[in-house]
Amino acid sequence: MLVVELLGAAPGVQRGDLAVFRDPDGALTLKRVIGLPGDRVAIRDAVLEIDGRALREDYVDYSRISGLYFGPVTVPAGAVFLLGDNRAASIDSRIYGSLALDRVVGRAALRLWPPDTVG
Repeated sequence: MLVVELLGAAPGVQRGDLAVFRDPDGALTLKRVIGLPGDRVAIRDAVLEIDGRALREDYVDYSRISGLYFGPVTVPAGAVFLLGDNRAASIDSRIYGSLALDRVVGRAALRLWPPDTVG
């Protein structure tokens, strides 16, 4: 279970936030904000690159993925690029493209369940 902070009409999401949004099918979904407007996003052998710089992501289990390549793509104005932490099996912006900011309804503020992962 997640506690969600509602963002209102002008979402102030930042890279690394867990965004709650309506996916293209209208379902509420949770994915990580990776790219902001103007960012050039790519994945090279499972390593995320933003504007050509490799980023190490502690929440990604690199032992479970290899040979993963994507992009590069540039995030348009008024949008964000979202990826699931389970990169090998996530339906995210690699499939449906950048997401308009007005589709973001909130961000995860706290995880309450399961109890051993509260935080």
